Amino acid sequence: MGNHAILTHNLLKQAGYHVETYACAIGATVPKGIAQVFSPDIDIKTDDIILLQFGTGGLIGDSIKKFACRKILMYQNITPPYFFEGYDVPAYNATTWGYRLIHDWAENDVFDALIAPSQYSLDELHKMGIPPEKTYLLPGCLMPLQSYSQDADEEALADYQDGHTNILFVGRVAPNKKQQDLIRIFAYYQKYIDPRAKLILVGSGLNSPYGESLKEYIEELDAENVIFPGFISTETLVAIYKSADVFVCMSEHEGFCVPLVEAMVYGVPIIAYDAAAVSGTLGGAGILVQDKDPVLVSKWIQRIIDDRELREAVIERQYERLKEIEQTHIEKVMLEILSDFNDKNIRRYEYIDETGSHEKEVGTRISGIMYDVLKENFMRIGEILPCTKETYLQEVKAEEVPRF
Repeated sequence: MGNHAILTHNLLKQAGYHVETYACAIGATVPKGIAQVFSPDIDIKTDDIILLQFGTGGLIGDSIKKFACRKILMYQNITPPYFFEGYDVPAYNATTWGYRLIHDWAENDVFDALIAPSQYSLDELHKMGIPPEKTYLLPGCLMPLQSYSQDADEEALADYQDGHTNILFVGRVAPNKKQQDLIRIFAYYQKYIDPRAKLILVGSGLNSPYGESLKEYIEELDAENVIFPGFISTETLVAIYKSADVFVCMSEHEGFCVPLVEAMVYGVPIIAYDAAAVSGTLGGAGILVQDKDPVLVSKWIQRIIDDRELREAVIERQYERLKEIEQTHIEKVMLEILSDFNDKNIRRYEYIDETGSHEKEVGTRISGIMYDVLKENFMRIGEILPCTKETYLQEVKAEEVPRF
């Protein structure tokens, strides 16, 4: 989500928009000048547009209703809270909070448009009460694909390319990612098919309660060569992808799942569990399984490694899928969505001069003596009362915060 926000910032600037990006926490890896620390008191004008990147409850989500401007929600999906029960109380609370916000926004018509980067996320919005006519489908996330062309760390490349089978998964160590299911599959694979195989689990969070439970599970199953590289550089990640024989994802909740795309870029065949947005992101590529039985998945891993013809066919289809979610296409669709939003939401103002009442279309800047109200709202007032300048002003005065 952070990468998507950074790339959205850059895309909108290049397209000529004036952009300011705010976040509650700004990591050291965020390029300087991209983001500012958010405060509920930031100066938002009525002709501004807020684009909220949303995946969990927080201060920004709590503050959004107070801003009297047009608003767009970029829904990056919320991990269902039940995944965190017994592992992570803050995450459980934050995700529960996030769902409450979505339902409140739907009930109170807070957002003028909502964008989802997968059909799965779009369907979720509709189930939570968002009208379909307010939503847009973005065919993927904005991803830092340019970093994938970076050179691999040579030392890491030598370490991982040691002739052993490398089974890879990339994703933070979290209950919804279901690393425990992958460990169980690997334990079977290692015991009955390839004793020298390695399981590489890239992602932060190993020292969490869930991470600690994974360490205990590995000991319990007597599995060996399970590697947690922890926080690594892009060059090391490139080396690991280039060394992987197969990418296996048993995650049960993904709003999109960028690592699937990364595996496609590096030509790593994918085996993935059919859950949430995974099938939509794969788009017919990779091998999709509906059962996590260790014997079944282990046999698929063995086949994708041993059957060269199948392996090449899977990789070729993955390359074809990459063309369908090519970044320039996603950027183009993103800009088209914003342009369409602006076209649909051009403010229509009533103004009065010596010759009578007129309607005027304006863009984001207001000029002349106009009534700051959408045409639909102006007409709605007129259905209730004789719509004169005086009744309009009374109606606006009664509104604590005008909606645009």
